[in-house]
Amino acid sequence: MKAKEFLKDLLRWDLATGSAYMKSSSELKIISGELKPRSLYYFSFKKSDLKAEPDVTLTLGGGDIQYLWKIEN
Repeated sequence: MKAKEFLKDLLRWDLATGSAYMKSSSELKIISGELKPRSLYYFSFKKSDLKAEPDVTLTLGGGDIQYLWKIEN
């Protein structure tokens, strides 16, 4: 099993593509990083979920900050 497939199975509810964020009806505000439409991201509302720094930090309409880590192929 490839690492990407393992992560998809393990974290299936916390994965989204960049285009899913871009197509959202909520106002997208990117705080830091670059959101790529075809990339797959693990997302969380807690920065401390992973030891690595998030690739993208954003908000969708409200004040809740979301942290995204890009899943490499």
